[in-house]
Amino acid sequence: MTGTTLMEGPEGYWTGEFTLFCDADSGCSGVNTITGHGAYEGLFAVMRAFDDIEGPVFGDWVFEGVIFESEMPPMPEALEPSAG
Repeated sequence: MTGTTLMEGPEGYWTGEFTLFCDADSGCSGVNTITGHGAYEGLFAVMRAFDDIEGPVFGDWVFEGVIFESEMPPMPEALEPSAG
C-alpha cells in the first residue's frame, strides 16, 4: 500500500509519502519519507514504521528513523532489468 503523510505540530508540519507492506497475520511495516515545513524547514526524515502487534493495543505504531538537515535528494531513475 502507498499513500501520503501529514504530521502536524504546533510550530510546523511534515509531508511526504509512505510505502507499507502487510503479511497474512496483519503484521505491517513500511517506510516513510517526509519533508519539514515551518519550524522544520530544511529538514527531511526517513523512518521505518511498524505495527507493534505484541504491544498492549493492536494498531499502536512505532516509528524509528533519522532526521537530516538538508534537502531531500531526488529519487533515482528506475533501473531497467538486464537483458541476459
